[in-house]
Amino acid sequence: MATVSTTQIDPRVLSFIEKPRKMLINGKWVDAVSGKTFPTYDPSTGEVLARLPLSAAG
Repeated sequence: MATVSTTQIDPRVLSFIEKPRKMLINGKWVDAVSGKTFPTYDPSTGEVLARLPLSAAG
């Protein structure tokens, strides 16, 4: 028989995850030039964990 467990996430962790993320480029935290982001997902639940900057070469 399988057991199901739920994990409570610390509110400080949730606060950190929900903030917009930047890229570390040349020692500086910067946004994507386009301002676009993409979601990253928790593979176990399919929920969005965070939105990351969408970078492009060039």
